[in-house]
Amino acid sequence: MRISAAEAAKITAERAEQARRDMLRRQQEAEERRARTRRQNAILASVACVVLLGGILATAFVIVDMAPAPADKVAGLPKSAVAPLSADTEAFIATRRAVVRFAESPRYQCRQVDFSNESGMFSNEVKVRCNDDVPQNAAQEARNAEAAVRFDSIRGNFVK
Repeated sequence: MRISAAEAAKITAERAEQARRDMLRRQQEAEERRARTRRQNAILASVACVVLLGGILATAFVIVDMAPAPADKVAGLPKSAVAPLSADTEAFIATRRAVVRFAESPRYQCRQVDFSNESGMFSNEVKVRCNDDVPQNAAQEARNAEAAVRFDSIRGNFVK
């Protein structure tokens, strides 16, 4: 059976048209699948965010509930059950000032300054001994300072 050139062209055109319609249908199906996947991903991300936020809030509530309350805020505790504040703490609360010591050398010398919490400034800088057992009189302190300086200079010669 023989077909004419016109019929062959017609059959080829119909096949091309059918291929074009199939391609458009596949493209439309692919676009619908992508849109459905995007919706699913958006829903999944939203649910994950809500779950994560709920976990963070639950953790925060647990931590706050487990943290000990200040003794003076606990209901039913008498004021006598609260540990008394140290003299330094009471002085700081009253004046908003404290004494800070910075160790500067490996031996007994420290830099002591007064700190004002209101201004954030340091003042009244003096050199003092780092340990708490300060000599009673100035002469004893001077002798000890001289001995410490002498000892440091002798020791420094051996370190080099």
